[in-house]
Amino acid sequence: MGQALLVAITPCKRRGKKIIHDKPSRGNTTKTMKCGLEIHQELEGKKLFCQCPTELNDEAPDSTFVRKLRAVKGETEEVDVAAAHEQKKDKEFVYEFQEDNACLVEMDEAPPRQVNQQALETAVTISRLLNCTIVDAAQFMRKTVVDGSNTSGFQRTSLIGRNGWIEVDGKKIGIQIVVLEEDAARIMEAKDKTTHYRLDRLGIPMLEIATDPDITSPKECKAVTEAIGNLLRSVKVKRGIGTIRQDINISIPGGERVEIKGAQDLSKITDLCNNEISRQQGLIELKKQLKGSFAFNMKELQSFANTQSQVLKDKNIFGIKVEKAKGLLGKELQPDKRFGTELSDHAKHYGAGIMHSDELPKFGITEEEIVAVRQELECGEEDAFIITATDKATAERALRAVVERLREATKGVPREVRKPNQDGTTSYSRPMPGAARMYPETDVPINPIPPAYLKQTLPETVQQKTFRYQKMGLGEDLAKDIAKENSALFEACLGYGLKEAYVAEILVSAAPTIRRQHNVDISPTDEDYHDLFKAIGKGEAAKENALDILKENKPVKDVLKKYKSMPDKDLKEHLERIVAANKGAPMGALMGLAMRELRGKAPGEKISKLLKELV
Repeated sequence: MGQALLVAITPCKRRGKKIIHDKPSRGNTTKTMKCGLEIHQELEGKKLFCQCPTELNDEAPDSTFVRKLRAVKGETEEVDVAAAHEQKKDKEFVYEFQEDNACLVEMDEAPPRQVNQQALETAVTISRLLNCTIVDAAQFMRKTVVDGSNTSGFQRTSLIGRNGWIEVDGKKIGIQIVVLEEDAARIMEAKDKTTHYRLDRLGIPMLEIATDPDITSPKECKAVTEAIGNLLRSVKVKRGIGTIRQDINISIPGGERVEIKGAQDLSKITDLCNNEISRQQGLIELKKQLKGSFAFNMKELQSFANTQSQVLKDKNIFGIKVEKAKGLLGKELQPDKRFGTELSDHAKHYGAGIMHSDELPKFGITEEEIVAVRQELECGEEDAFIITATDKATAERALRAVVERLREATKGVPREVRKPNQDGTTSYSRPMPGAARMYPETDVPINPIPPAYLKQTLPETVQQKTFRYQKMGLGEDLAKDIAKENSALFEACLGYGLKEAYVAEILVSAAPTIRRQHNVDISPTDEDYHDLFKAIGKGEAAKENALDILKENKPVKDVLKKYKSMPDKDLKEHLERIVAANKGAPMGALMGLAMRELRGKAPGEKISKLLKELV
């Protein structure tokens, strides 16, 4: 969260009223859920606290430097649990930078400059579009971050708007806060003990919009995400993969708030919600089934001394007994992800992989070895076991994390942050952070909100543009596509005398049609589209040739000569010949013959007009 004010997504009290849930049935993922969103959108222009550009660059870095970060107490005199978790990993961070998009501010070798006023103005505009109450001044805070994504160990963030709303499908969704903050560095490479970050993304101004927990279904979650995303396109934002990210906060009755952090694919939103609901349902059931005390009892095993398993051969093997958990480690919580997968996620944070008895025999491990392990760990009939192949110190850290997760499972669903996977499932990331990681930023002065920012005319939204384009004669889907992607270019190209629907169709459909029909990826510039529509409007090129012209994938002005329309004199001679050769033929037949011979050589409207004069 951008402020200490957190999105409370729990089946508890909110605004003084009791939220009542019906008890769900296992396997039904359409039941009541409570969900809130945190949407993060990068802004175009300069960085938030310096004059560096916001473009990313994957070329070799000019230089690197190395640091370690540690957790510190916040203004509540507590160390944040998530920060402490990250510090335990004892990781080293390598920062790569290029001099054209990072400076001493990103390196944390110089204090921040004056806040980017364009970004501040944009944050106010979005807050107003979301019907928020605007704060009197932007006061930046420091939010502790020790995963290495910020060289300073904290993120600068300021509240801009609060207590707003957006209407989605006739329902008002509350907006808790709108925050202006700096984006983090981007990961280039991650290993067990070292992570490489690139500083080009660090410091890019970013909006965070947090909704109230008013969302009650996966379908509605996707709709709200799309609605806020469309609203953000009303201002100057960055576009492309990674420039907008969603954190989805979900709880179900009997569960807990879980944050799915960094979802980027809109098409996966419903899957992520459904699978998290299913996971929490499974954990609620698992709580009732787990009966062990889960003491830490790690032993170095001799049962695999002569193993032929390539996974375990010639390695030190350590194991723990899991009391009264036989059959439960293999319990599926998400598609193809079991409770054992959750335990494995925690072990991997400390550099070790694990295997559990519910998935064995496998990996070349024999039944005889399983029996020997059970004897060595003194497992009873109802007990399970977990093993890992690594050094003793790593094994102890990893298996202690596993035991801690087992103990959490006896309490139900843990509050945690999870990362989205491409298949719509999630994996454990870290504990849920708290307010202990917030403290005031002393290097950035308080920024009063200029009164002019509150009086400016609000930009036209995508929804408003869609309605306006429909009145021009565009279908709903085409109007929406143009409003979202190419509204400025569309309106600029309407001055060439062409029908609005034709211009819109070319802008929206030309590239995918050419890719589908000819396996050619085109990248026309705005200038190319202007040249194309101008030539067609003047009659210098035929509408029917538009795709062929663009398919050349060259500057349109250089291609137009090849597709230049036939002079009127020559066109008339061709049509006179067609009419003479088909005396008495109806107009429709003559038009068909003419278009067959002259398609692409002259506009269809001109051919029809001349034919009518000749018949």
